[in-house]
Parts: sequence; C-alpha cells; structure tokens
Amino acid sequence: MGIMKIDVMPNFRKSLKEGLFLGAILVSLISSCIIMGRKKIFWNDEIYSWFLLSDPSFLHMWEAFSDQINNTPPLYFLIGWLWAQIFGDSALSLRLFSALGIFTALVLIWFILRRYYDFWPVAIGLAMVFCTSQLIMEQNTEARMYGLYLATAALALFVYDCICRTLEPRNKLLLINFLAHAALIHTHLHGAFYSGTLLVALIVYDFFFKKLSLKVYLTIVGSWFTILLYLPAFFVQIGVSKPQGWLPEPVVGDLINLLLWRNTFLNYNSLFLLILITALGYILIPRTQNPIGQNKKKLEDTKHLLLAALSWVVVPIGVYLLSKIMQPIFWSRYFMPTALGIGIILVHSLHPIIKIMGLHGEDSPKSVFFLKRSMGYRIFVLLLFLFFLTIIWIPLKNSISFKQNPRLAESSIIIKNHSDLPVVCQFSYFFWENHFYDPQPEKFYFILDEEGALAGKSGMFGAQEFKHMTAFLRKYPEHLHDQVVESETFLSRFDRFIVMDYLDYDKTCPEKVKGLKKAESWNDMHCPQWMENKILQNPEYRVTEVEQNKANTFLLVERVKK
Repeated sequence: MGIMKIDVMPNFRKSLKEGLFLGAILVSLISSCIIMGRKKIFWNDEIYSWFLLSDPSFLHMWEAFSDQINNTPPLYFLIGWLWAQIFGDSALSLRLFSALGIFTALVLIWFILRRYYDFWPVAIGLAMVFCTSQLIMEQNTEARMYGLYLATAALALFVYDCICRTLEPRNKLLLINFLAHAALIHTHLHGAFYSGTLLVALIVYDFFFKKLSLKVYLTIVGSWFTILLYLPAFFVQIGVSKPQGWLPEPVVGDLINLLLWRNTFLNYNSLFLLILITALGYILIPRTQNPIGQNKKKLEDTKHLLLAALSWVVVPIGVYLLSKIMQPIFWSRYFMPTALGIGIILVHSLHPIIKIMGLHGEDSPKSVFFLKRSMGYRIFVLLLFLFFLTIIWIPLKNSISFKQNPRLAESSIIIKNHSDLPVVCQFSYFFWENHFYDPQPEKFYFILDEEGALAGKSGMFGAQEFKHMTAFLRKYPEHLHDQVVESETFLSRFDRFIVMDYLDYDKTCPEKVKGLKKAESWNDMHCPQWMENKILQNPEYRVTEVEQNKANTFLLVERVKK
C-alpha cells in the first residue's frame, strides 16, 4: 500500500497571499493612524474619552462615566481603560486602539466572505471600503468608540454566518452569539438597530428555508436585556439632552448624502476606476477563452449574507424616519456598521465580473490554464494589483497631506500679545484645545452660565455643554485648576480679560436647526449668551475688538466702574 502524497503548497501559497494582502491593509491603517496622530490634536469628544480612560482609578472612572460626561454605553470605556493601563493613555495609544478595532472588523469580514467568494473580489471590495470610506478613515485616527463599534458589528455578523451554516447550533455557539450581540449594543446605542435587523434577517432566512431557530432568536433578544445593567447610568446621562438634544432634524439630502452621494461608505472615483479596469480586462482577454459557468451552489449559499447586508443598509433609512417622527438621532458616524453591508454587496457584485476574466482563485478549472498564460490576462492581473496598491495608499496619502487647522497657533500669537490677561473661551471646544495644547494653559477659563446656557437663544448645544462642563468640574476638579468657574466668581476676580468668541459674537441661534450640513459647520448650533447678557448689556464694561482670525474674534473686556 503506497503512501498518499499531500501537496501542502497550494494552501501555503493561499495563506501567504492572503496574509500579505491583509498585512498591507494593516500597515496602511496603522501607519495612517501614527502619521495623523503626530499632526492632529485631540478634539472635544476625544478629550472626553481621554479623561475617563486615563483615570488611574477604575471605580472613579466608572463613577465619572455614570455622570453627564458621555451619553454612551460602557463597553468602550471598560476595555479602553484596560488598554490605557497596559499601553498608556497618550493620544497615539488611544487612537491605535481604534485602528486595531477597525482592522479586527476587516479580518472578521474577510474570513466570512472568503468562505463564498474568490480572492480578488474580496481583496478589492474590502480594500475599497476600509481604505476609502470617509467614516472609517476618520475614526481610524480618533480616540473614540467607533473602531470597537465596527469590530463588535463584524463579530455579530461572523457569528450570524456560522449559525446560518449550521443545522443545529451548539450551546457554545449560542453563548458566543449572545455575547456578540450584547457587546454590539453596549458599544453604541445604535448597535441595537443593527442587532435587531440582524435578527429580522435571520427570521426571514429561516422562513424561506422552513426552519425555526428559536434558541438563536432567544439569545439575541436575551442580549438586549443586558442593557438593564446600564440603565441607571443611562438615565443620568440622558439628562444632558434636556430640554433638547444637540442633534438637528435630518433632511432628505442628509440621507441621500449618507447612502449615495458623498464619500461616506465608498469613494466613487475608485469605483469608476475599477469599472474602467474591468472593461479593459474584458477587451484584453479573448472572449472565446473566457470560462463559462460559475460555482452557482457557492453563490446560492450567500443568500443569508445578502439579507444581512441589505438589512444593515436599510438601518439609516429607518433611523431617518424615526428622527422625523420622534427625536433626532441621525448622525453619519452612528451608521458605521452599514459599511460592512456595503462591502458584502460590493464583493458579491464583483465576484461574477472578475470571475469571468478567469480569476477563479484556488479553485481554477483546467480550462483556464491557457488563459492564464495569455498576455491580456497578465495585464489584467497587474492592473488589479496596481489598483489594490492605489486604494491602500489613500489612507496614507490623506495622513501625509493632512494639515492641522492653524487656528490654535494663530490664537496663541494673538493671546501672547496680552499675556498678562486671562482668556475666556466661549465654546468648550476652544477651552479644551488651549487647556491641553497652549504653553500657558492656566490662562484659559470657561464660564458656567446656567441662565444663558438654558436660554432658547443659546442654540441646541448650549444646555448640553453646560451640563458636560459641570460634570467635569464635579468629577475632575484637579485637572481644571479653578478654570471652569461660575460667572460671578470669575467677574469678582478679574476686571480686565480677553474673550475668545465666535466671529458673530452677539448672534442668537434659532430654537431648531434642520440638516446635518448646518450642524457640521456649527452654523446656528451654538450661540453662547454669557457675553451678550453679562458684558455687552452691562454699562460697567467696555468691550474693544482686538483682532480676528478665520474662526474667532478676540475681545478686550475692561471694567470701567464698579
């Protein structure tokens, strides 16, 4: 009896090739994060993350989390706090945590899709989503929960695929499904929408195949009840949004921009270039040699994935309708898992197009042997490879060409000319920037003005900003050094000071704002009334405009009489 010879080279080559392509995307994402991290300063929301994750005491961190600093489920802060204890709480470290979360999502979705699709459609399709998506590239370099959010969504999708491939899921798989959905809804409040639509997709899939996976349904629904553990903190946190939240009411254009128009989930220039390459390949490769027929059985097995992908693409539409009927909860980055649905649909669409060119991957039939030796075929493969390299270069290119807004440097120069005076920042974002990055952070103050913040003229963010800053003062007074103060306290201490305000510093905001474009440009969203009520209308003070830059007016305030 002879010894059976096992050829391990094809599997080795396959693993090596996939590892190299995944590694190339990893290098792109991590390098982009590192390069950007050296240029980009912490912005408002990242600073909120930093305060909690850098807290040396876990119990104190949890106490601060349960206050009105964030309106977010706890998983990111629980895992992120541990990350910070091991790898440090620097801006780069916390941003790398996000980048690794995004790469984890890529690996999970890659493994799912390679069960059904050939190498090139998966490599090209996922590279286009993960390396050109505006949302993903932004969150890849920010210390926020969105990297973990994408990873937990990918995990839920991975388990969903395993369940659909199994006739009778074992208890271990059911437990993992429970934990995956619990992780998703405890990372972001909108995770509940993605968990719910995945359950609907599973029920629809079972209906068509005349199945009833009752245990699976119960594990998903059961995971939702874990939110009860978070409710005490949630009820405190939602007090921030009273009397109103900061999110504007979305308009139809916002939904169109999210799904179809702007580079949110996919760069359409890269899609157009891919169409040109495939058209050229169709011309270069002789049609008589194009392989006929596809592995239809394999593609039929992807119905459950397409159901899940479509359900996740529909989520923004459902949330848009809820925002019109109830309270606005529509914001672009809240829908990051939809990028995974777009990726699945893109790979599914690319599979037959690229396959007909002869790129069958590891299951290539002998009929394409001579095709692979043709010059046209080789040119097409080279073009695809160059296209892949071009796509993964985009995050790096964006990071290298990124230029930090010069406002902070300009402000420092202006303020240096009045180095003996304290500076009041009318917007907490300006305060945090200078508090963290100015050479003289002790000069900057933020005024707690409850009356002005809750006034209708202060804009949709006024009340929330006041509550955030009050919570920071409660939980982290040692970091603020009496720089977040009540109006009366500040005015009793200083007779001369600089106010760093908006260009239209005496502007009032409307009570409601419609459309994300206005909110993204911060137009009509925030009109602090402290300067208007306490200074401009007070004859005791003289106000002189010192200078302006592109974003701010600098005002010299002097008390003329007491």
